[in-house]
Amino acid sequence: VQVLAIFARLKVRWPLWVKQVLQILSLFNFNIDIAAPECIMPEFDYQVKWILMMSLPLFFMAFLLLIFLSVAVMKGVKYYAGCSGKKPKYCSHSNKLLAMFIIVFYFVYLTVTRRALDIFNCNPTDPDDGNLYLEVVFEECGTPGGTQMRLLPYAIPALVFYTIGYPLVVMWVFKKNATQIQSDIVL
Repeated sequence: VQVLAIFARLKVRWPLWVKQVLQILSLFNFNIDIAAPECIMPEFDYQVKWILMMSLPLFFMAFLLLIFLSVAVMKGVKYYAGCSGKKPKYCSHSNKLLAMFIIVFYFVYLTVTRRALDIFNCNPTDPDDGNLYLEVVFEECGTPGGTQMRLLPYAIPALVFYTIGYPLVVMWVFKKNATQIQSDIVL
């Protein structure tokens, strides 16, 4: 459904029946842009919105790290206060938090990837004036000090770590746990 939502946003002349199907399926689309801050505050810059969107996985990772540390400290306090008889396993909850991060990142993956690629989306106008314009802010591409040039140093690492890195991490986790996953499927 997420992939179909991306297709629906493409500027393609879809047949009427395809448009209707995409509209029905858009009910299931997880759209972070639904609370568009630029509608409430016109001075809200696209660059700020872009950085906030690209920081979502980092904010969630920091939140989960805080939970991890809090639970580990709580286990230690219980042990040293005498409330727990056996020595605690301080990292036993890390697998659940990692799984939660992977699931949440799964939901923001397409949005973050699209945002990172938006910085490279330069198109001519109609009629063509010989220049290419950044589609998200209608600004000439390659302008020194422009939106594209300010965000380009951040878009490249975002593509590497988010767009390429996330699938590689998921593949590594699946390869590492392949036998356990297969046995869970059988059960």
